[in-house]
Order: sequence, then structure tokens, then C-alpha cells
Amino acid sequence: MFMFVQIHESLPGTSTPPDVDSLLLNMYLLWVVVIYSFTGIYGKQETRYIDDTFGDSVTGAMPFYHGSWLSVSSNCPSCTGQLKPDFTQLHNGTYHDTTRHENDEAIPEIDFSFIGTSFTVYCIVPNENRPTSTSFMVDGVQAPSFEYQPNSSSTFAYSFPVLTQKDMVNTEHKVQVVNAQVGAVILFDYVEYTFDDGLPDDVSTTSSQSKPTTSTSTTAQGEVASSPSSVSDHSSNSNPASIAGAVVGTLGFVAVAIMITLFIMRRRQRRRQLQSPESATYPYFLDVLPRRTETGSNSDNAFEDSTYTYTYDTTSGSNTVREGNMAPPPPYWSPSRWAPAVRTAGTKERSRLP
Repeated sequence: MFMFVQIHESLPGTSTPPDVDSLLLNMYLLWVVVIYSFTGIYGKQETRYIDDTFGDSVTGAMPFYHGSWLSVSSNCPSCTGQLKPDFTQLHNGTYHDTTRHENDEAIPEIDFSFIGTSFTVYCIVPNENRPTSTSFMVDGVQAPSFEYQPNSSSTFAYSFPVLTQKDMVNTEHKVQVVNAQVGAVILFDYVEYTFDDGLPDDVSTTSSQSKPTTSTSTTAQGEVASSPSSVSDHSSNSNPASIAGAVVGTLGFVAVAIMITLFIMRRRQRRRQLQSPESATYPYFLDVLPRRTETGSNSDNAFEDSTYTYTYDTTSGSNTVREGNMAPPPPYWSPSRWAPAVRTAGTKERSRLP
């Protein structure tokens, strides 16, 4: 939502004309809103990961583990205990394992945070005699839980999505993953989240990620569907063309803003100068009447006397002028052109202006 600025200047007693400055300013503000709207809509979506062992693939932030957890990797085959998943199908070949016991001092829990618009928590779901029961808190709000009751099959589900949330505000979010049931197991692998950098999309530089295709289930029973055998992690690289385009676009935006501002200031300054009393042009009147009156003939002016007789009618109150037998005076010089002599009352003699 935005507001157009209306600026009107008019002389007293006159109607307000369309203000060109106001129209230009409104167009500029509309352009700003449209540019930023499209930037928000078509921001570049970047996929990032939070690994159970190596943390955030971009920021390096690590998840925090509370309670009893076992860090398992391909470098420690003996750390797997009874569960022996295929390390080649794990994200970065690592995972964290926990089993909740009744006498645990602290409930097993994972805390992590990220900035983005969506996220998915991926776990390894073992199809053995131990269930999986996981509850979640997202930004302090209870999220749907995940529960799975295994059967007799020995199949593992790798990169299984146990929680997915989308259409989130592109700000920092905090997530808690809790082992909610005594005897339940959690094999945490990684988190995938989407970060919006606010820049226009560039198809050629979109991060290449092979994502798991299994669907999220809050309650499952029996053998779960197998997931893709591997997950490839390729961090997106910055494209110099995108950076150059953003810089050029910003500079062009600033240049247009400066030009519009200078144009509006110049127009207003010129308008004030035209409306100021000092610069206003007023017509001035010439004194065409003679500056002096002389009797007889004047050799300097070379004008002859002309006789004008005024007759005043007392009944009607009107004046009539009757010219005598004398010829009218010749034209005299004015600052612009030769003009005919002005006839006046009485017997007077014309003269040139000083």
C-alpha cells in the first residue's frame, strides 16, 4: 500500500491546473512500488542444507543436541550398534541416533535455526521392532508429529521427510525436534530449507539439487516406501552476470531518481521566478499629453495652434468636442512608433516627448 503525493500551486482566485511535477512524482513512486513488488515476487530461491554433523552448508551454524545422542559416520562402523544403515545412501555419510529411555535425565532433542521460507526434516526410518515417534515445535508453536510403527521387514527408508512446512516468512525460524515416546528411536540425517535472497531469478544459476521424492507422512504403519539412493549436494555459485545486472539496475534507478528530482526543482524555481513581483512585467503608460503649453507659434516644435471648442450640455450632462478651422497637429514621436496626435480640450500646442 502506498500513497500518491499531490502538490498543487495556483494563483489566488484561479482554478488549480494539472500539476506536472505531481504527475512526475506519482509516476516515480509507482515505478518504485512496481520494481520492489516484482523483486519480492520473483526473488531467487536457493536451497540450503543443515547436516547433522557438518551444520549449515552456507552459514556453518550447527544444530544443538540435548540428551543422549550418538554421532554415527562411515568412519566409525562399530558405532552403529544394532541398526546398520547403508552409509552410501546418507547425506554426507553421517547421522545422529538416539533412543529414549524411561530413566533419561533429559529428553533427547534437536534445536536448529535458519532463515528461509520453507523447510523439511529428513530422517532415516528403520523398519524394525522399535517405533519412531517425533514431535516438533516451530517458532514456539506445536507442529504435526510423526509416528511410525514398524513391521518385520528390515528395510530402511532413507531421506524420509518427517516434517515439511512451506509458505513461511523469509526470516529466522527456530525448530525443535523431540523424541516423544519412551522406547522410540530417531535417526536424524539432515534438514533442507529454502532461502529467498530477494534478487531476480536467474535460470542459469539456479542451484542444482537432487531432492528426495518420498512424500511426508505424519502417521505410518508397515513398510515405508524406499527413497532415492543418494542425495547430491551442490551449493549454488554466484553468477558475475547477475551481480553486474543488479549493480547496473541500481545505478540506473538512482540516476533516474536524481534526474526527476532536479527536473522538479528546476520547474518550481522557474515558476517562483515568474510569479515573483520583481520579475513580473507590467505595461507602462506613456504621457502623450504635452509637457508644456505655449501660446503662439513655437519654432522648436514646429507645431501650429489648433483650436478645440468644448460644448457642455447642462441638461444631459454630456460633453461634445468640435474642432475649429485649424488643421490637426502633425504626428509626434513616441518610443515605439509614430503615432497620431491626441486631441485635447482648449487651445493647446503639441510638443515632442522629452
